[in-house]
Amino acid sequence: MRLFERGPRNLWQTPAAVQMGRHAAAILSRLGEAEEDIRGYAAGRRGRLRVAAFATVGAQVLPKALARLVYAVVEGFGDARLGRDVYDAIRGNR
Repeated sequence: MRLFERGPRNLWQTPAAVQMGRHAAAILSRLGEAEEDIRGYAAGRRGRLRVAAFATVGAQVLPKALARLVYAVVEGFGDARLGRDVYDAIRGNR
């Protein structure tokens, strides 16, 4: 399959080359998005935290520990008000 047509002094893309260029651009765009996602996971801005605990720990200790963790993390991003809202919600104050 030819991607280019050759003239005496020029090259021209065939329709197949134009289509492959579109695919390549889409792939590179998605690759950039994937890199951003991975950077977010690595920096702790994205992802899901799964926690397992015994019922007694889950009822008493875990909510307080998670509330403190979330409050500290959100406060570190500069929005202490949001951190306090999440902290209160986890503690059951709201």
